[in-house]
Amino acid sequence: MRISKVTIFLMLVFLISSVAFAEHFTAVRAPKSMRIDGKLDEWDVVREHGITIDSLDYLVSGNASEWHGLEDISGTFYVMYDDEYLYVAAEIVDDELYVDFLGTYLFQSDGIQIFVSWDGYGSGRTSYSNYDFQFGFAPGLDGNWPEFHTWNNSYKFSDIQYESTITDKGYIIEIAFPVYELGVFLDKDMSLGFDVGFTDTDYPGVAQQNYFMYSRYGDGWANVSRFLELILE
Repeated sequence: MRISKVTIFLMLVFLISSVAFAEHFTAVRAPKSMRIDGKLDEWDVVREHGITIDSLDYLVSGNASEWHGLEDISGTFYVMYDDEYLYVAAEIVDDELYVDFLGTYLFQSDGIQIFVSWDGYGSGRTSYSNYDFQFGFAPGLDGNWPEFHTWNNSYKFSDIQYESTITDKGYIIEIAFPVYELGVFLDKDMSLGFDVGFTDTDYPGVAQQNYFMYSRYGDGWANVSRFLELILE
């Protein structure tokens, strides 16, 4: 039986699409020396497992003409864990930093967003439960503390830790999420729902111009089923 070139092409497209929708993250166990100081001293073990957002393929909202290349906005995320904390570090390249919108409107500033389902991946839910969170962080400018906000969940963590550092190319944010406060304890082979993204504005007082998400879905803020899978190794 002869297979036409068109059939082969369609098969390749299907396979590529299947791989694209099978994206998942991995996290390794963190060293006992973890310090949340806005630096990446403890993160060498996961540098090769970074989650990189560096093209218009990840643009889910905004205007492509407002993206002027890697120096304008791009970045890499890293994830580690221990029994009680999930650690996330973001190394962001951004040539113009503005944090003029705070609180509920923090997403309009330069910053990052982290989406987590602490009770597992693939729950089938679309709406947020008590274990689903949308976190936002923005770098601390001019010596100020970094900014933080939580959407879609009213739970107040008492031990969430975060710090930022301004670099010559942008900023670093390092975070420790105290999962134990929710009665969740992390261990090898656990699977969490997870996604990351960042927002960008290049002018003072101007709201978000572009929004990039690793999953390439722009509605994760309202639809938990869009979260990808984070596997603890």
